[in-house]
Amino acid sequence: MADEILECAVTKDGSTVIQYDVSYRVTNNGNVNQFMVVIKAEELTDANDIAEVKTKANVKAKAIKDAWVADLPEYSNAPIEAIVGEVSL
Repeated sequence: MADEILECAVTKDGSTVIQYDVSYRVTNNGNVNQFMVVIKAEELTDANDIAEVKTKANVKAKAIKDAWVADLPEYSNAPIEAIVGEVSL
């Protein structure tokens, strides 16, 4: 499973953009995390430029993911060959 944007919603006051809420699902070694990034209109050069919204949101999301990954416990994964094979269920 790859990292992905699940949803993006815009909050407006009339036709004026207030903020974008961008929802993410990220993975690392089978672990899954979901969170939302908020991009305020003031952070953008052009509040209507969706490409800029995505770029800024991805920068924030990467920082959140990196912090999350750094806090994950150190697990190891090793196959147990003795259990592998045909079964009757």
